[in-house]
Amino acid sequence: MRVILCSDRDVLAAEEEAAVGATARVGGVILFPTDTLYGLGVDPGSAAGLAALFRLKGRDPGKPLPVLLADASLTGRYAAAIPAPWRALMERFWPGPLTLLFPAVPNLPQGIRSVSGKVALRVPGSSLCRSVLQAAGGSLTGTSANASGAAGTGDPAIALRDLGAGIDLFVNAGTLPPAPASTLLDVDASGVVTVLRAGVIQGADLSICVRVLNQSRGGEVG
Repeated sequence: MRVILCSDRDVLAAEEEAAVGATARVGGVILFPTDTLYGLGVDPGSAAGLAALFRLKGRDPGKPLPVLLADASLTGRYAAAIPAPWRALMERFWPGPLTLLFPAVPNLPQGIRSVSGKVALRVPGSSLCRSVLQAAGGSLTGTSANASGAAGTGDPAIALRDLGAGIDLFVNAGTLPPAPASTLLDVDASGVVTVLRAGVIQGADLSICVRVLNQSRGGEVG
């Protein structure tokens, strides 16, 4: 396992970017800091990488993984359309701890596409995390660094203790401040927004947004 030390830094060095990119291209598993917890990333288009990650976590293959994006402009790589209610939320909360479900483009791997045809996307608020994503080609899976059923962690020592044997590259930013997981929202065909996980964005900030969106229901636009 290669280790990249980057505490108190917002970007990777050129040689570190090259290492992240090389690992992602061969389907390797990357342990890296997000803006909430440590995450496990593989190239979302790599069948071998997705299979390795599901094995490592002991995760049910029927539970697809979220995808983290370096920039909102990459949404179309995975989403067939942007539901109208999402545009305001993307503008307000991206980059940040908000995960949104989108209709998936055809032929996305089952590891990131749900049986209902959706994909979970987020642009993280951490500049270092986005630097890792950019180095990996713009995106990585963003599942928390823990065995399935266990709690996520901001302490890399815990993640390494439980999962280290299956990690190919470790981007070490030290222990992260305690934080909940990202907020997760879904939207139905009529534009009604549902909070699937409250996460970081809670209280009036989230409830006002959801109420306003539901009052001004819109359809999907490409």
